[in-house]
Amino acid sequence: MICSTMGVYRRRQRNREVIMAHPIPNIDFEADRFTDILERNDHYHPYAYALLMTALREGETGQRHFSAQELLDCFRELTLDEFGPLSYTVLNAWNVKSCRDIGQMMGLLVETGRVQADENDSIDDFTDGFNFEDEFLRIYEGQG
Repeated sequence: MICSTMGVYRRRQRNREVIMAHPIPNIDFEADRFTDILERNDHYHPYAYALLMTALREGETGQRHFSAQELLDCFRELTLDEFGPLSYTVLNAWNVKSCRDIGQMMGLLVETGRVQADENDSIDDFTDGFNFEDEFLRIYEGQG
């Protein structure tokens, strides 16, 4: 199944309201079922890995390695674009509740050879990325 629909919603961004109307990125939830990862650690839903892999592809800038913060920013934007006001609920259902969870998932993607890490990369790079409630829930407060 490929999710591809038109998303229209409102969100507050840097103290201004932004009307969002754009095609939602294609995320192929069936291309990779991440069974090898789930055999090691089934804490996160396979769709969370599909979302993270899409964020990695969208954040790619040629051969340049990008930082954990750049990946987190791309993940946040993709998630908001894909799920809008339901982002927080969807991520919680998939057991992704913090930036550190994204770091844990990245570690498993590296271990299974799906992505490569720089020798200086660490899960600690993901610890202070952003607050999930602030970024995925509170930006929609007062809209309705």
